[in-house]
Amino acid sequence: MTHQSATYPPVDRTLHNSIKHFHVRTALILLAAAFASQMTAQSQECPQGGWRYDLNGLPLDIPIDQNELVKVELGKTEVENPISSTVTALNCSAGALRFSALYPDFGPFTVSPFQGGPDLTQPIPRSLAVRLLVAFRPSDPGKGTGSMRINGRAFGLTGLGLLPADVISLIPEGTVEPRQQLRIRLMIRRSFTKPLTGDIELRFRAEGQDNQVDDPAIQFNQNGRKMSFFLAEGKTEAEFSSTGTQLIVQTGTVAGTIELPITFYADQEVVSSANQPIKSLKIETAAPSIVDAKITRQGTSFDLVIVAFSTLREITNIGLLVNPSAGSRISQDVGSLDPVNTKRAFDAYYNTTGKVFGGLFQVTIRGTVSGDLSAVASMTITMGNTKGTVQKTIPF
Repeated sequence: MTHQSATYPPVDRTLHNSIKHFHVRTALILLAAAFASQMTAQSQECPQGGWRYDLNGLPLDIPIDQNELVKVELGKTEVENPISSTVTALNCSAGALRFSALYPDFGPFTVSPFQGGPDLTQPIPRSLAVRLLVAFRPSDPGKGTGSMRINGRAFGLTGLGLLPADVISLIPEGTVEPRQQLRIRLMIRRSFTKPLTGDIELRFRAEGQDNQVDDPAIQFNQNGRKMSFFLAEGKTEAEFSSTGTQLIVQTGTVAGTIELPITFYADQEVVSSANQPIKSLKIETAAPSIVDAKITRQGTSFDLVIVAFSTLREITNIGLLVNPSAGSRISQDVGSLDPVNTKRAFDAYYNTTGKVFGGLFQVTIRGTVSGDLSAVASMTITMGNTKGTVQKTIPF
């Protein structure tokens, strides 16, 4: 232990001091390198000319070519509803710089310096910024374009005007009858100086039923669920391809909501507002409706063919009543089909082959009449579901 303490401490102190000196020098070198790197990065952010430009706090892409436009996109807004953004010009040069600007004096864009900013008649000191309020207020749906010059650079302004949600009307709307050829018109409550095009689609949601339930009969008269239209400049009523200003909608035979989403285009851009409501037609639940019924007789037997529909897609009972000729006396009650079997048979039909027919069906009832057939004048059909009962009398 004595031998070690006599030999090593002087060398150890020298080495220790050298190590300390080495670490200090290394730290200084690293700090200087980091500072140089930061200065280089800052100098790269300050382009030629000494101005850095931001849009709403984010750097704008400044092309190297001085003649190329600096793109300033302001976004989307409904017609006559202004939106604004802030363009900031920061003097990042080593000294004061003159600020010059030429703003648009017409069109949908306005540009103005923020109040309380630096005096623009004097050079702008280093590290001071000029903030400009750029507002976009479209008068028509579609693309809005403009330009301004700041410090000799050209800035291209763009925005998209949207069709106001409250100007669109579909006539009629609301509750409509099933199995109709409904004529509808699409209108806007004000005209524009640009033409509009668009698509109207058709979707169906069944009332209180499985989402998979559809009615293929619900479609436009051109045998489809999408139609295009055109709205000329200065006009307020749409024209549909092949049908003029009226579009025919087949309302089908199933209770539910027919949705008619509408998409508008201008300048090859979608200009429908996000607030635009979906127009709709409503088919209510109701008692069955008998479309047609005929009797075919062969001897004492007969076939009764009934064409009908139920918007609920259910039938719970069918009954028949014989009506005698004048002066004749017959037993009137022919009877009714078993309710349990009737409902079961119709449920099976609607869930299999009847899916493609909506609420529509055809049923044949075969019966026999004993006695003098000339004594029978007519037959009354009674048909019901959970919403009610309907009757129809036909000649025998």
